[in-house]
Amino acid sequence: MKATTETHRLFEIARIALFEADISEVKTYLGTLHSEGVVDIRQHFTDHPESVVECYQRIKINHVNPALLGLYKAKSLEHFLANWRIIYGEETTTITRETIASLAEGRTTVEMEVANSTVEGDSLYVRLAWALTPGYEDTWGHVTIIATDITERKRAEEARGKTTHHVFTLMEYFPDPLSRVDREGRHLYVNPALAKHFGMTQEQFLGKSILEMGITGLDEITNGFEYVLTHKRPLSREIHWENPIFENDTEVRQFPELDENGEVVSILTITRDITEQKRSEQKHENSRRLLQRVIDSVPVRIFWKDRDLRYLGANKLFAQDAGVQSAAELIGKTD
Repeated sequence: MKATTETHRLFEIARIALFEADISEVKTYLGTLHSEGVVDIRQHFTDHPESVVECYQRIKINHVNPALLGLYKAKSLEHFLANWRIIYGEETTTITRETIASLAEGRTTVEMEVANSTVEGDSLYVRLAWALTPGYEDTWGHVTIIATDITERKRAEEARGKTTHHVFTLMEYFPDPLSRVDREGRHLYVNPALAKHFGMTQEQFLGKSILEMGITGLDEITNGFEYVLTHKRPLSREIHWENPIFENDTEVRQFPELDENGEVVSILTITRDITEQKRSEQKHENSRRLLQRVIDSVPVRIFWKDRDLRYLGANKLFAQDAGVQSAAELIGKTD
């Protein structure tokens, strides 16, 4: 009697949400089904969902502790039971089917994560753990259920899932070739732009490294993998290619993707063809040099400044009078 009283006291003061149930009538009902020739209870539940309802109606909740009442914002056991359908909603059938089928298959514990509500209608995510009390394996006369609030974790997972989906969508539509590889350089993902560049499908890259795919001439990319792995920081550079894969000039940016311990688990590589940009810059530079030659040939002193009276340029004659070797030495300076 003393042990029973102590157990009840611990049940009441426990900070984890607990309730105790008697499902012996469910066990009896399953025995009836077995005598009628039902062998696979799980399949029977699928074929006859009314049997799940019958099991649910035979579950008797005998006790709940204050922590459980607080979790579901119920005032009493009676209040909790009266709002059972609100609390478990559409999950009621799933919980009953999975729990009873698992116990019928010989398990003594069953765990699942389900979406619940408080009696006031507030959303909850709960991890339910059912356990047959030792000594009641044959009758199912005493079951303890632990309800753990996992709402914050599930919402965080949902938020990460949404972020991941948005990032994936962005990568799929990203106009520049983009790839993710693991520490061994094997592709985890390539976007359609990169696959199109090579005339291949995205799936053909997965699980293979550049070398394993027989692609040569991309040492700058693979060397970048080693740098990022070693230094754990991004690497960005402009490369002039002379191979048929990436023609002319390409900007290559490689970024480490770190785990919670700060270790590199994958590498993101983005390449962008900057050939036209380079050609435009070269044309601009050629025009500037031509203009400089023209004003250097003029037999008068020429210079120009910005609004702050700093030199932007001058011709050779003015630079000589200013005592410098070239006009470039004047740029950015004042008198």
